[in-house]
Amino acid sequence: MSPRELEAGTEWVARRFYSPSSIVRRLAGSRAGVWWNLPRNAGYMLAGLWNAGPSWDPALTSCSR
Repeated sequence: MSPRELEAGTEWVARRFYSPSSIVRRLAGSRAGVWWNLPRNAGYMLAGLWNAGPSWDPALTSCSR
């Protein structure tokens, strides 16, 4: 795996983890305070959108070994 592929995969995971549907799903089952975690998760999501590079999806690329 090249450094570029590793970075692209890390960004893809972060986009999936901080997507609105993932945030809602996590907070719905969380025992931690929603009012504490909602702004933090929304901030990470917005920061990821602001600093987003080219989109990458591992399902669309073949794995060469």
